[in-house]
Amino acid sequence: MQWRRLWLHLKPSRALARFDEPAMARLESVIADAEAGHRGELRVVVESRLPLRDAWRGLPVRERAVQWFSDLRMWDTEYNTGVLVYLLLAERRIELVADRGIAQAVPDGEWQAICAGLIDDLAGGRPVDGLATALQALGRQLAEHFPLGAGQVDHNELPNRPVLR
Repeated sequence: MQWRRLWLHLKPSRALARFDEPAMARLESVIADAEAGHRGELRVVVESRLPLRDAWRGLPVRERAVQWFSDLRMWDTEYNTGVLVYLLLAERRIELVADRGIAQAVPDGEWQAICAGLIDDLAGGRPVDGLATALQALGRQLAEHFPLGAGQVDHNELPNRPVLR
């Protein structure tokens, strides 16, 4: 199994080619719109493959997503309301990592439904459309559970630009 996983991360891939500049600008705009009217912060990381040392040692995808969550300082938002959408293209895996302020409030079924839709779009060769739809759904969840209070201002605490690696 370890060799199969290593092969997935060694073989050539053009998966990131779908994330050209117009796609990145679109996703950045979708994130900005999805963050409006609530206290949540959204980030996207699309990684074509793991570093070989991580693939070889069997790093779980969830752990890699949590590393990105930490590296991007998503835990450092005022209300602990950061959500990371992490795609590992080599393994066709998705992880949503929600900060403690959100994880307790949003039911697991909501996260699973968002992931299921994104999985369908990825399988259909529509990664940018799928991410846009997932981000909009996440924005609705955040607006429902973490709306701005009276007199609160909507601060953009984290960059909206997706991270490609």
